[in-house]
Amino acid sequence: MNGLQLVVLAAGMGSRYGGLKQMEGVGPSGETLLKYSVYDALRSGFEGVVFVIREAIRADFERVVLSTFQDTTPFQLAFQELTTVPAHFSVPVTRTKPWGTAHALWCAKEQITKPFAVINADDFYGQAAFEALAQMLPLLDEATPICMVGYALGHTLSEAGSVSRGVCTVEDGYLVHIEEHTDIRRQGDVITGKNAQGREITLSEDTIVSMNCWGFASQFMGDINAEITQFFNRQQEVDAPSEVYLPAAVQRALHRGARCKVLTTSAQWCGVTYPADKGTVQALLRELVEKAVYPKRIG
Repeated sequence: MNGLQLVVLAAGMGSRYGGLKQMEGVGPSGETLLKYSVYDALRSGFEGVVFVIREAIRADFERVVLSTFQDTTPFQLAFQELTTVPAHFSVPVTRTKPWGTAHALWCAKEQITKPFAVINADDFYGQAAFEALAQMLPLLDEATPICMVGYALGHTLSEAGSVSRGVCTVEDGYLVHIEEHTDIRRQGDVITGKNAQGREITLSEDTIVSMNCWGFASQFMGDINAEITQFFNRQQEVDAPSEVYLPAAVQRALHRGARCKVLTTSAQWCGVTYPADKGTVQALLRELVEKAVYPKRIG
């Protein structure tokens, strides 16, 4: 075993979905998507899991999710709360939104001690993604402290509505730039979306996008700590961003000269952005079970 950790971001609110997607049963035996991710990670060589949740959902998370894991699954809990902020910062009484994915990772800083991968709890990434991460994570170093599993945009869309994706520029297998695009949707034979400046553009089917499936050397937590400190220092400014995202932290690391290896795999992504996506996800999982990629019941 190579001492790798999996960090699962599971504190989301599920506003577009209308509920807590991280606890939605979609597998043939009611498995959650994160159950498949943990299963794939452990059989790919990961040794431990850190779930980042909110205290408000702890009881339900333990009952619906953690109770379904075998005793042999080593896990820890970390908590992302509005009040989990640097000591110098006072949270405005009007603030209700979470602080973002980079903040979620920062909230797990005490639990992260080894090279680690980061995923969303409500996305299905496929075993090949975790195998690629397990192979690359031990190779990360000071020059290349980051890796990312990239997916073709055309395979990550929802028929139920628009999505947001981190659109990537890749050169010679390394990430050069990542930019959040919103309102991405298929219109006939064309995929359109809005770039960071709000301008509508056309995107190709095979555009590489980030689905928040990252790998980091353990020392990258120093970059995350610096990102969080800078973010909260700016919160008194008029133009301060309202959330701090993991891709933004990666982009700033690239500007400082760090490299991010982009891993391409045959992995199939799917997720439940909208309630109508659930049937599509269930159909895919049934197909994978029928092909014996997964057992009929996990755990």
